[in-house]
Amino acid sequence: MLPWQQILCVFVYQLNEEAAGEEVEEGEDGSAGVSYRDWQLPCTEFAGQWEALVYDTDVKARLLRYCTAALRFSDARVDPQLISWNRVLLLHGPPGTGKTSLCAALAQKLAIRFARRFTSGVTLCEVNAHSLFSRWVR
Repeated sequence: MLPWQQILCVFVYQLNEEAAGEEVEEGEDGSAGVSYRDWQLPCTEFAGQWEALVYDTDVKARLLRYCTAALRFSDARVDPQLISWNRVLLLHGPPGTGKTSLCAALAQKLAIRFARRFTSGVTLCEVNAHSLFSRWVR
């Protein structure tokens, strides 16, 4: 493609400087842990995180394309009976491989790219899976 045939997309945004909101839960042994955090995106805590993540495969580009397509399908009200796509992503792997970082960076990237769609803002919620049932199951 020639340079004058390119479409230039410029995203202008302001980072939210507020710290994450947290809910602390006290365990049965008396220890306290964070059971829930939320951030208003885009935020300074995740600035540059997308670029800092390096993987052997093109997982970042594929995830971004998939999420972008899913959001566009939703905006266009595509009938899921005609074109089916999963609306849930499951990242799996051993601890410490960057799954949580990748999710946060992806959410930040999508919040910036789709700022017009999310006019009331985007909230990223991180829930500690161990605390999900601790209130109800004893």
